[in-house]
Amino acid sequence: MNKKNLALIIGGARGIGLTISSELRKKDYELLIFDKSELNIKKAKEFIGDDGSTHYFCFDLLNQSLTDEKLSYAFKTFGCPS
Repeated sequence: MNKKNLALIIGGARGIGLTISSELRKKDYELLIFDKSELNIKKAKEFIGDDGSTHYFCFDLLNQSLTDEKLSYAFKTFGCPS
């Protein structure tokens, strides 16, 4: 079984992060996109898609306990990006 490459992109729902996310998705990466704006996440879903290989997380990284919780969930569920 071939395992997809996995990438975590912080700020991946806008600007340079969105461009990186889009290019990695075209290369068949599974994506974990973290962004603090629900509006940006919505726009990213429209731009990149929501096909089951792109996972969106909306929260502020300045909230350390929430960041730890979301990273722990992401890594346990999808594996750790290498």
